[in-house]
Amino acid sequence: MRNRLNVWLHATLMAVVVMSLGGCAASWQQVSTKRPFKGPSRAYVVNLPDQWKRAPTDDTDHLVLTREGLYLQQIRLLRYPLKQAFPVVEQSRSMTPEAWADLLPEELADWQYKQLKAGVNPAMVVRKEELKGILAAFQPQDAKPSDATTAQIRMDPAVLDGRPVFELETRSFNTWGLEYRTLTYGFVHEKAWWLLQYSAPSLLYFERDLPTFEAFKSSLKIKESCFLFCSD
Repeated sequence: MRNRLNVWLHATLMAVVVMSLGGCAASWQQVSTKRPFKGPSRAYVVNLPDQWKRAPTDDTDHLVLTREGLYLQQIRLLRYPLKQAFPVVEQSRSMTPEAWADLLPEELADWQYKQLKAGVNPAMVVRKEELKGILAAFQPQDAKPSDATTAQIRMDPAVLDGRPVFELETRSFNTWGLEYRTLTYGFVHEKAWWLLQYSAPSLLYFERDLPTFEAFKSSLKIKESCFLFCSD
């Protein structure tokens, strides 16, 4: 029985690999590792991983990275206005910046977990390119982890660039039964909600690319936003 399950999971993973072959369309950009990457508002600086690709995110501070396709691994750094951070948490919509500053990391982790289960995974999107050619044989919505299956593995206090944050580890499954693991870190900075996330299938990819994510996380520096006459 176990052997049959392993065969099924490996076959499922191969289907995800096939989907990811076209998951990084021509509009994706090969990252440069010659110098640290700065967000459009200069609110962060980070070293991008070699041989990874960056999704086009217009002029926002969102940063979405993958090596072989979003269904196989992704790192994302996301920024939201505080009032848009937790749509499912009614209390958050009317809070003042001072009230946000008083929230403990574990309280924010609980809100983020509720939001994950409600269906917030903005990087796992389906692009038109994923519905063409060989990818048409598979349904992208089947490969995407289902938000409803999200379950918490652990929540621990952590430190990110010297600031206290939470480290939330969750698991979820797609309709083929393939398990995904996600690490989420969240914090408030300059009246905005910031999320750092790493997600990949538990089978092979999560552990394989985890050191790359850890190096990315260690290099991340959060700064004050700057749009004109910036010193760096």
